[in-house]
Amino acid sequence: MPRIQFTPWKEESELLRVRDQFYGLRAGAKTDLRSKACALVWVWKARGNLPHPVEATALLIDAILHDDPSKNSIFSIRATYSAAFCRFVTGLVDSKLYGPRMTMYQKAMTLGLPASFVELRHEATHRELPSLSVFREATRRSLDWLWDFYWAGLRVAEGTERLSQEQILDMLQPLLGRHQELKGAGSKKRPVKGSLLSEDALSALAGSVSNLITVLVRQGVLIPASSENIKRVFSVWDETLRSLCLASRFFLTNLIDAFGETLLLRNSTSEESFCESVFLWMQHILTSKAWLTMRRIYLSVAYVDVLCEKTNSSWAGRVKRLLQNLAKEEEDDIMAVSVCFPEQTASSVIIDDEDNFGWKVAEDWAPKPIGAFERKETSGLI
Repeated sequence: MPRIQFTPWKEESELLRVRDQFYGLRAGAKTDLRSKACALVWVWKARGNLPHPVEATALLIDAILHDDPSKNSIFSIRATYSAAFCRFVTGLVDSKLYGPRMTMYQKAMTLGLPASFVELRHEATHRELPSLSVFREATRRSLDWLWDFYWAGLRVAEGTERLSQEQILDMLQPLLGRHQELKGAGSKKRPVKGSLLSEDALSALAGSVSNLITVLVRQGVLIPASSENIKRVFSVWDETLRSLCLASRFFLTNLIDAFGETLLLRNSTSEESFCESVFLWMQHILTSKAWLTMRRIYLSVAYVDVLCEKTNSSWAGRVKRLLQNLAKEEEDDIMAVSVCFPEQTASSVIIDDEDNFGWKVAEDWAPKPIGAFERKETSGLI
C-alpha cells in the first residue's frame, strides 16, 4: 500500500514556481519575486508538513532581502543572517530531532554538508557574531548547497516522465556503441574517461529516472550477456552513472533498489548469469573507491535491507554481507571524523540533558526567593 504524503501545496507545480522565484535572478530573470516566494512559504509553514529545505531557503532569502544598511542597522542584519543560518544547519544536523544520536559533524558528513557550516553555526551560537562578509558568503554557499541537495531533484510534475523508454534508448546509443567498440578491441582500447553524454542529455535523463532505471536494469542495458565482460561494462558506464547521480539525487538509491528487487524478488532460477551480473554491479557500486563519494552523499539502502530480511532468495545472504560491509565503512568514516575533530564531542556540540541544558549553578549561590535579602545581625539594635 503506498504511503500517503501530505504537503502544504496543492500541486507540485506550485513548489516548482516557488523554486523559480527563489533562484530566478541567477537564471537571468528580470523581475525579483523572492519576497513573494517567501510570503507564500510562510503560509505553507502555517499549514504544516513544510520540508526543512524549503523553509531554510526562505529564511536565507529573507535574510538577504533584509540586508540593506540604509534601512537596517548592521547588527540587525548580522543577527538576521545568524538566525537564518543557524536554523538552516540545526534543522539538518541536530540529532535530537530525528535519527541516531551523533555529533553534528558526524551528521553533517552523512548528508554531505560542509563541516565549515557546522563550525560557523557553533561560532554564531556560542561566540561573537561573525562579520557581515562571512555571513553573506556562507548564505550564498548555503543556497547553492540547498539547490543541489533538494531543489534540483524536483520533477516537472509528480509521477510524470519527460522521456519514454524508446527515447531513453536512443539517447544511450553513444554508450552502447562504445561498449561494442571495446568488446571488439578486447583490452587494447583504454577505458572511457568522462561521460559520453552531453549536459542536456544528462539533465533530460535525470527527469525520467523511473523509465531510465527500467531501461538500464529491467531491460538489461547495463547487464552483459556474460559476467566475464562486466569490468568492460563498468569502464563504459561508470562516469555517466556518476554524472546522473549529480543530476538527480534520487538516481543512485533507485538504481540500487532496482538491483535489489532483481536479485531478491525473482522467482525464476533460469537466469543465474543475469543475476550474477546484477550482483557484480551492486558489489561494484557498494565497495569500489570510484563510488565512495556518491555512496556517502546520495545512497540509502534501507529498502534493500528490508528485502533481505523479508525474502528467502538465494541471493539474500550475499546482498546482506554487502550491506554489512557498507555499514562498517560508514562507522569507520564516523570514527575518522571523531579523530579529526576531537574537541567536538556530543556534549560540546549537542546540548546534553545531563548537563542541565548548558546551565550550571554558581559556586557561591544561596537559594533565596527573589527580592529577599540576608539580614545582618548588629548588636544593640532591634
